[in-house]
Amino acid sequence: MVDSFPSDLPDFDVQLQQLVNRIQQYLTQSQERQQALSELVDAIMRSHRFCRPSKLFPLVVQKISLDLQKQLLHDISQNIDGYNPQRIPIREWANSLRHRALKTILSDNIIINQIAQEAKNAAPDSNQRRLALNLLVEAIQIADKFYHFNNGSFSFSPGLYKYIYNEAIQETLLYVCLNIHQYDPSRGHLMTWVNFLLSKRFSDVRDKYMKQGITKLPKISKNITDEKQSGIKIVSLDNAEILEIFWQKEEAAFESKQLRDLIESDPDSVFSNAHITGRPDVNFKVVALEKVWGDKTWEYLADKWQIDSIQTLSSFFNRCLKKFRSTFQEYLQD
Repeated sequence: MVDSFPSDLPDFDVQLQQLVNRIQQYLTQSQERQQALSELVDAIMRSHRFCRPSKLFPLVVQKISLDLQKQLLHDISQNIDGYNPQRIPIREWANSLRHRALKTILSDNIIINQIAQEAKNAAPDSNQRRLALNLLVEAIQIADKFYHFNNGSFSFSPGLYKYIYNEAIQETLLYVCLNIHQYDPSRGHLMTWVNFLLSKRFSDVRDKYMKQGITKLPKISKNITDEKQSGIKIVSLDNAEILEIFWQKEEAAFESKQLRDLIESDPDSVFSNAHITGRPDVNFKVVALEKVWGDKTWEYLADKWQIDSIQTLSSFFNRCLKKFRSTFQEYLQD
């Protein structure tokens, strides 16, 4: 994931923009420009977990940090003169650069293997293993070297295929975390094992939906029989297990005014009272509105709210979907 910049610096965006402005004003090969570039790279790297000194994993974190510094210096030097704050906010631009640089670095299987070995070597249920697994999952997701599978003769809709694929990835990562002790580096790279597991999980999840007769995401239609109902209504809610599918970006179910009105009105504050432990500001209401109707990515939201892991945020969201599924179902069928 992409960690955020320090929340205790409200003018940090201004500081970033000032550094960018300085760099753009200096001559390309000037010492002043190189110094300002170094300051900007340090600022962009400052808060990310892969760049923080670690007593538990000093070698692997140090390598990632040094490689990221070099990659960012190169990438920023190449495109900073074309940066326009009117087209993209400074923090979004900086986060995007850092994410792309990390993806380039973590595409090296050796680094991911090293993190996996750290997790395997750590004692079960120890804080060290937990931290290593967090790093590992984040590294795997950033590297994004998952296999993709042919839709083939099953003819799933693009939206449902993506939903099935993402569900398979989540189940695969959970299995890896629970069974990291089974990882055998002598048999190949970690991602070889991950993708082997993913192919099995994808088949299992795909077959589950096939057995239910689901080949596409639910469509929406207007309730023309009820003159009082002028909005859009989601149909086919008989199977509560597929309620989560309604939240997929590819389908028009996102545009359900009914559901948005329910969450915004938040009767009895049930949605705003469901929040991440210790973070009442990160509650289901704000997450749903930002993610679903604000069209924000998990990466953006984790950055915005200073959440250490995309997995933490998305898992919280999915738990809430299951918790409130009966509420949604009852409301949408009224």
